[in-house]
Amino acid sequence: MATFSGRRHDVAEVPHPVEAVWELLVDPDQIARMTPLVHSIEVDEQERWVWHLHKVPLLGRGVDLTMTQEMDFTPTSRIDFRHPPLGPRSRAGAEGHYLLAPVHGATRLEIDLTVRVQLPVPGVTRAAVQPAIHGVLVQMGHRFATNLLAELRRRG
Repeated sequence: MATFSGRRHDVAEVPHPVEAVWELLVDPDQIARMTPLVHSIEVDEQERWVWHLHKVPLLGRGVDLTMTQEMDFTPTSRIDFRHPPLGPRSRAGAEGHYLLAPVHGATRLEIDLTVRVQLPVPGVTRAAVQPAIHGVLVQMGHRFATNLLAELRRRG
């Protein structure tokens, strides 16, 4: 079993007020609907978000993953997330943050995340796996941004 990682850092100006963006980012059901490959997000008894991802395209096949995320919320300005140690029940995790700031009636939204995944392949496959993880993160990020903007427009 080898551990692989990928990092994504994006900053954008979202043409909606901070409160509207915040409302979506703290709702696990909305996040699951807006994020590709995410089947569902449950909140466990410890208030952690448990993400269920299905058919993540890695190594030419779809891999099902579960991530458990410890969440810290600073209302309307920051969300920090981290994962407990990876293991048999949770072979993937992300750590990072969302930062939100009002900018002329809009929201400056920053996300910085690092994803770690344990896969049953040797570490020598790193040259193939790392770019695949990056590609998945790019795809998920673009679709998430598109879906976030569409949901914000829908809500008015």
